[in-house]
Amino acid sequence: MSSSRHTKMKIRKAKRADFEGYLKLKMSEKRDLSRYLGININYAPKRILKREFKDALKSIKKFLLIAEEDKEIIGYLEGVQIIDNYQKTGYIYDIFILKEYRKKRFAIDLIGKFTNLLKKRKIHKIKLGVNPKNKRALNLYRKLGFKIAHYEMEKKIK
Repeated sequence: MSSSRHTKMKIRKAKRADFEGYLKLKMSEKRDLSRYLGININYAPKRILKREFKDALKSIKKFLLIAEEDKEIIGYLEGVQIIDNYQKTGYIYDIFILKEYRKKRFAIDLIGKFTNLLKKRKIHKIKLGVNPKNKRALNLYRKLGFKIAHYEMEKKIK
């Protein structure tokens, strides 16, 4: 008898007790991104990340979803609902899955859970930003129905 795809996989809202596991993922993300982009990425200090984590848990407009396998935190999605004069939109600020768990549908399931939470709030559009060099992520987002709506550019001021 074959086992299911994610026998002990779970997507859920974050809890206070998740902070240390979340912090480990943030540090893994920093290392991966620094290596990928060839630059040193600086993240906020632990105390600021902890404050932001607690704020996300308290806010009704912010979402912090956790992906677990065998009770180990292996990924997360940070999102927010944005309501302005014109529309209600969900925005994915960050999504990260540990390298050894990628290509196993965890990102798809995190985005699916976020989508369902937005639908319950009558929000029918999701936006996100992605590095144009990240072909794997671009392909995933296209597969999930995301389309390029505009380009965002930046310039360092010296």
